[in-house]
Amino acid sequence: EAFEKKYGYPPNDMKEGVYEVILRKPLGIVFEEVEPGAPQGVRVVELVEGGNAETSGKVAPGDLLVGVTGIRVGDVKFQRE
Repeated sequence: EAFEKKYGYPPNDMKEGVYEVILRKPLGIVFEEVEPGAPQGVRVVELVEGGNAETSGKVAPGDLLVGVTGIRVGDVKFQRE
């Protein structure tokens, strides 16, 4: 309740099935574009064995990346030009 009063939104305003994961670098995640060349975000295709993502148990192949450091990334290009 205090969080909502301070910031004006509930502490977890994400849609069902969307969750926040905090990982140290290196992440140990292999990503691929959802749709190559289109700004639709990236998905996890593989976890590096023993990497931070795998050992956390919170990330799995098929997961979609929707934000980085609180910034939503679903509509940006995978590769900067």
